[in-house]
Amino acid sequence: MNDILQIKSISEMHQLLEIEKPAHPLISVVSHTKDMNLSFGKNLRVNNHLYFISLKENMQGAFQYGRKSYDFQEGSLVFMRPKQITSNTGNIESDLGGWSIFFHPDLIRAYSLSNTIQHYSFFDYDSNEALHISEKGIPSVKECGENLEMSGKYLGDLLKKETGKSITEHIHLHIVEKAKNELLNSNNPISQIAYGLGFEYPQHFSKIFKSNAGVTPKQFRSLKLHRIY
Repeated sequence: MNDILQIKSISEMHQLLEIEKPAHPLISVVSHTKDMNLSFGKNLRVNNHLYFISLKENMQGAFQYGRKSYDFQEGSLVFMRPKQITSNTGNIESDLGGWSIFFHPDLIRAYSLSNTIQHYSFFDYDSNEALHISEKGIPSVKECGENLEMSGKYLGDLLKKETGKSITEHIHLHIVEKAKNELLNSNNPISQIAYGLGFEYPQHFSKIFKSNAGVTPKQFRSLKLHRIY
């Protein structure tokens, strides 16, 4: 893990992935295929001098980015800025449903984006994790109201009056009940369950679960297992 491979151009990135030559010298949009070389970083670190945005829909695995480890689950939207070190930390399965964009800093150097992009926090490895995408996200109060053909505020007031609980509390209770079923009926990691329920950060899921169930997801799974045996 002492060697560092320098990737300074779009062409070099295509060569690394073992795909056809790029059509433009400064930017490339690549659809993921089973023939792509995704195991290049298992034996060395890569210093990518390009901006990198990747939607990984079906990929499973993890890689090291700076001091953090990114874990691919149902869907991950990953952002990397130039000159950050990456390396694979485990086997990465092919993703046949995603895509990646690479572009050289020279592409935007003459535009204001060259300065503003420095402030986009999701490009920094100091963030806790990649942006995880789920088809089943947490609905907002407004969305719940619209589906019932009323305003979110009216729905919230109505539920509060009739049940004593806010719409947010009802949503959280529903999520916790779904989580309990999956915790007991699957061996999926708690982080995977959180992402599947629409949480970007597993810590947020654990906090909501504990506030409603009185124990953390891990404790709940452990307590139920003890009762069974």
